[in-house]
Amino acid sequence: MAGAGLAGARGGGAADGRGRGGRGGDGGRSFDEDEARARSATMAVWLVVAAVLIMFMGFTSTYVVRSAEPGWVRERLPGLLWLNTAVLVASSVTMEAVRWRLRRGDVAGARRALALTAVLGLAFVAGQVTAWLQWSAAGFGVNRSTHAAFFYLLTGTHAAHVTGGLLALIYGLVRFARPAATARALAGTATNIAYYWHFVDVLWLYVFALLLL
Repeated sequence: MAGAGLAGARGGGAADGRGRGGRGGDGGRSFDEDEARARSATMAVWLVVAAVLIMFMGFTSTYVVRSAEPGWVRERLPGLLWLNTAVLVASSVTMEAVRWRLRRGDVAGARRALALTAVLGLAFVAGQVTAWLQWSAAGFGVNRSTHAAFFYLLTGTHAAHVTGGLLALIYGLVRFARPAATARALAGTATNIAYYWHFVDVLWLYVFALLLL
């Protein structure tokens, strides 16, 4: 009877292990490793966000001080920026679609939404480059005015951070393409990418509004 009880306890322990991991023993350990990596990545994301915020707070302070000086002229911004803004906002919507699909266990659908987010992000950066070229060709170079100089500084720095987000999206696509990838294991990665992507989206709305003032 004691032997049978011990065997039952072992069997129950194995069953519990499978239940917690959602897969076998190795699968459980793999999921735990994914969770640990996701938690570490979350800390890194917030550190990057804090550093970028401090940088743009410095830019804002300088911009406000310079805009109060005599002779400040606010240039007419490229009209393409409005379209670029719409594209970036749309990419945040598709990024949320990634998380929505994962909550329903649809890895393939989440992968398609993530790929669309990357395409929209790339379109935003390409649109910003086009706007710079058009503005420069129209005579609005860096040396035209202080406002123009800030335009290139703020939009260029922001575009660089969006490019960093694109690299994160590419990393996510690689993870999503793995045959053994599950919605549960990918949730942490998708959330961390979403945090950063929404941040650069909101940051652009702030930068755009600042340049319009």
